[in-house]
Amino acid sequence: MYFDDEDYYYPFTLESLKDYTFTQDNSLFWGHDKQGRVWEEPELTEMQKKGLIFICSPHKTVFFKEGDRSLLGYIQEGFDGTWLAHSGYYPPMMDGMEVFGFINEFYAVRFLLQVMQSQSEYSDSSREIPQISWKIPINYTYYPQNQSVEYHTFSRKSLENYTFTLHEELSCGYDREGCAYEESEFTKMQTKGLIVKECSYKSVYFERILLGYIQECFDGTWLAHSPYEFLIKESREVFGFLDEFYAVRFLHQVIKAQYFEEIGDAPDLPWGE
Repeated sequence: MYFDDEDYYYPFTLESLKDYTFTQDNSLFWGHDKQGRVWEEPELTEMQKKGLIFICSPHKTVFFKEGDRSLLGYIQEGFDGTWLAHSGYYPPMMDGMEVFGFINEFYAVRFLLQVMQSQSEYSDSSREIPQISWKIPINYTYYPQNQSVEYHTFSRKSLENYTFTLHEELSCGYDREGCAYEESEFTKMQTKGLIVKECSYKSVYFERILLGYIQECFDGTWLAHSPYEFLIKESREVFGFLDEFYAVRFLHQVIKAQYFEEIGDAPDLPWGE
């Protein structure tokens, strides 16, 4: 999608997205009723007249603000206030995949840029991925495999088919300024009482199939790291998921796209259809 008329482009209200604009396609406008079900036209207007629509959300197609206004993909708000993102640069097996659960537009747009820059023809782009406001933990590129490790279950019912293992040596802690400390530094800071948030590294499994790892971050959101490089090849941590559910669901979607006959479906969304 491309428009020459400047009036079609809208700025984001977040300062962190000042380098991006979006167009709004009202034909892809949707609404949710109080049960979370999605309604589109022509039914949407009738439901609105009856006062049965809880939230309405426009489809926002995201572009760079300057230069050739390259398309990144689209984002849209969901029933629970989180955002979905769909990249315009997915590898073929992932075409149509929507990633849900980003807490705001910033993280959704950030994900779109990560996917774009992971493709070889865009890897040398001068566009920098928007920075997180707190220090990012070390990018772990290995997954400890220990047959004697203990598997834990998630407390959330929607994740009852998943297990995880904890790796204390890969945990981190944050001080009040949001700086991350790991390994020996983490222990020293902890002893001094300077750690305000501890975050464990969790390797996630579905039927003993490794999906990747997740970790809580300084701001209470979750990152997800997939070991499967066909989606994001560098800096593979995807940040900004509302909770463990969305982080795990993303990891499942990634492996499902490549090995769709060898693994079951990702869990349903916690609202509507």
